[in-house]
Amino acid sequence: MDENISSGEDDGDEEYRDDLEGIRETNMIKDDEEEDINKVEEKAWKLLNQAKETGVECCNDVNLDLLLNFFRDELATGTYETRKNGIDLELLTKAKAWIKGEDSLWVGWEMESKREDYVREMDREGRWKKFEEDQQELGLEIENGVLRLLVDDLLLDLISC
Repeated sequence: MDENISSGEDDGDEEYRDDLEGIRETNMIKDDEEEDINKVEEKAWKLLNQAKETGVECCNDVNLDLLLNFFRDELATGTYETRKNGIDLELLTKAKAWIKGEDSLWVGWEMESKREDYVREMDREGRWKKFEEDQQELGLEIENGVLRLLVDDLLLDLISC
């Protein structure tokens, strides 16, 4: 009987150790994620300061916030992580073109190499997924409008008889 009690206690200790190990792993993952977020944030601020130093024309705080969000987004996507050399220059050039309006979507669309980037960007932001939902919603609105017109015509015909 003592054996059963002691084996039950061992099972409880083992479960407790497993739970603690799971908690430690979760905390380590959270710490890694926070560290990545902090790195992106720090790099984005450095890029913003470099942009100010190189003469990017951002006159107000709203533009600076937009530019900071642009850097955060570009760095967070991970496309720039694989290439460590030239990241700053490439992002600054892209930011300058974006501010000046030179980086038009349709100009780049004509170059086949850019199409894949644009489709990836649209898919990442969920615009393609929303397109199908918008298409269904528009169909329902048209259907309801036609039904409303038919019911109105029917009521007018019934009233006029």
